[in-house]
Parts: sequence; C-alpha cells; structure tokens
Amino acid sequence: MICKKCGKENPEGNAVCFSCGEPLTGTATEDQVTAEQVVAAVQAQTTAQPAGQPSAGAQTTAQPGQVGTTAATAAPSYTTAQAQTTTTTPTASTAPAAPAQTVYAKGCIGCAWDDIKQSDGWVSRTLLLGLVNLVPILNWFVTGYCMRWARQLPMGRIESMPKQIFVNRGFINGAFYFVLALVVSLVSGVVGGIIGWVPILGWLAAIAVSVFMCMFLNVAVMRTALADRLGAGFDIGAIWQTLKKNPGSLLCITIVPGIIIGIVIGVIAFIIFAIAGVAMSGNIYDLIMLSNYYDGYAPYGYSGHHSGYGYGGDVSSLSAFMALMGIFTAMAPAFLLVCVIACFAGAFQSLLVYRALGHWTARFASEWMSDPTVTSTMNLYPDPQPAQPMHP
Repeated sequence: MICKKCGKENPEGNAVCFSCGEPLTGTATEDQVTAEQVVAAVQAQTTAQPAGQPSAGAQTTAQPGQVGTTAATAAPSYTTAQAQTTTTTPTASTAPAAPAQTVYAKGCIGCAWDDIKQSDGWVSRTLLLGLVNLVPILNWFVTGYCMRWARQLPMGRIESMPKQIFVNRGFINGAFYFVLALVVSLVSGVVGGIIGWVPILGWLAAIAVSVFMCMFLNVAVMRTALADRLGAGFDIGAIWQTLKKNPGSLLCITIVPGIIIGIVIGVIAFIIFAIAGVAMSGNIYDLIMLSNYYDGYAPYGYSGHHSGYGYGGDVSSLSAFMALMGIFTAMAPAFLLVCVIACFAGAFQSLLVYRALGHWTARFASEWMSDPTVTSTMNLYPDPQPAQPMHP
C-alpha cells in the first residue's frame, strides 16, 4: 500500500504510514473525519456566535496505532484500547489552543486482557503455548509468539491472536529476548551485588535496581520486536527517552501481572499439596515406620547403634533418608501437577504482559515509527495472520 503523502510502501493492513503517520487510503470509513476537519467546522460555527462567547469543545476518539485518525461519528474499529481526546478551539478572546492530550479510557493491562479474551479459541491456544513452554529452548517460541503479536499494535494493526503457535521469526525473536535478558540480568546482578553490601538501604536499592532493569528490558524487547533485529534493543539512548515518558504505567505492566499470577499459583499449589498430603498421609506414615523397623533390625554397626539385633531406638540417618525419599516419591504427582500449572500460567503471563507492552508502545513510543533504525528492518518479514478479526 503506497502512502499518498510521502510515497513510501507500507504493508497491507497498516492503518497509518509508518514513516509520516498519514492515514492510508482504505483504512477509514466514509463517516470518519480528521481532527483538522472537526476543528475547522467548530471554528466556522464560532464565528457566527457573539464575540467573547465560548464555543463548545469537540470530542474525538483516537486509537493506538492510528495517529491523526479520529472517529467522531464512525462505527467502532478493531481495538479495545480506545482513547478520548478533547480539542479546544480558539475564540475571539483566547489564544490558539494547545495540542490535544490523549486520555485513555483503559489502562494497558486492561486493554491487553480484553484483546486476549476477545480472540476466539484463546483458551486452547494458551494451553498449547503452555505445553510448548514445558520444553527448554523450544519455549523461545512462546516469547517470540507474544512479541510478534504485540508489535502489530504500534504498526496500526489491531488483530486477534495468531492462529499458528510456531510463527515466522518466532524462534528468532525468542532468541533475541534470551540475549537481552541475559545481558540485563548480568548488569543488574553486578550493580545489585555492589550496592547490596550497604546494610538495609543497600538491599532496598538492589531491589529498586532490579525492578528498573526489568522495566528497561521490557522497553528494549519491544523495540527489538518492532525493528525485528537484536541491535535495536541496545539503543540505550532511545530506550531511556521512551522509558521516561510514562514510567508509572510501565512499572504496573512489569510487576502487577507477575504478582497476581504468583499469588494465584501459590494458592493453587498450597491446595494441591494439602490434598496430596492428606491423601498420602497413611502411605507416608507406613514408609517412616518401615524405615524405623528396618533400622532397628539392621546388623551391628550398620545402623550406627550398639544394640545389635533388636530394636535400636532412635531412627538413624539411613532411615531418615529412606523416609524422606518416600515422602518425595509419594508427593511427586503433586509436584508435577504444580509445575505444569506454573508453565501454563507463565505462558498466559507472557501473553498479557507483551500485549500490554504493545499498547504502551503504541501510546508512548510513536516516534519509533519515524525512526529509520526501526523502520528500515521492520517489514522485512511478514507477521503471523490472526485466527479471525477482532471485533469490539
């Protein structure tokens, strides 16, 4: 699709030109108007009013990834992160209005959750991602899948979850994340270890550094996903300038989903272990008594007692080891079940966090779409296709 303003080629499905931000032909309905047209209409109406009488403000609706496009009377588009802006028109007694500020109706996490649950078959697809997440190295596809879905939002493509789990460039994007996470964790560990020597305040500072590095990693991963190259994640200056725009929202995306899902997994694990402990209590008791009985009748010197044949009194280290192994064996199904649930929860957390990061990038990192270091490699490889369009 060719942009009529700058003449650059854009991939099919883009709402706006990735270079100049101009709305592309065919992405808006006939009822949609631009913000400039709304302002011009209100100004024309203002001139007919008595001087000094304020005119009513015009409300427009903006969406992530559709910069400069409004829907004053149009039907809702394929997005759940609708934003509301107010354009103040100048009157005879006022100066020209400042640029409109966007106030979003929902936060990034809420919009991400809406995007997930509005995708048909999202439960089964999340379960499949959880199964892939169980396999080391192969689980890079899970991170890559989430990155490829999230990067579509800054590009103006509001689509549901892709239907293929092993998406194009998914494994490569997952490898990019692994490298970035490794570097960031090393830096965070070194800095945290140095300042951690300070009593009390050092530990608090180390925790703060760890949280900040996680926020930095999230922005770096989104820049890497959008540019589709690893080097973009090391543009420290550009990442820092973007991170400063809205660190509060980024902090919520970084820690809130992990805390909530961690609490849920902890409660589920406690319930499973409690049920397994009650169900296996008889077997565990038998194992302990059997090991004690065996220790009492062990040959002289083997069990560490001087009682010879007969009851040896206290349970030796051998019987304690046997009892411990028996407990672990009896509880092994419960441990396995908790691990499987944790893998599924990790896949869902990745979906939620990266989709929220996609909304955050579309809202607060729009300048990336005019950055040649990002746009030069952004469209080299096709993105995965959704299972179906996302309806409001």
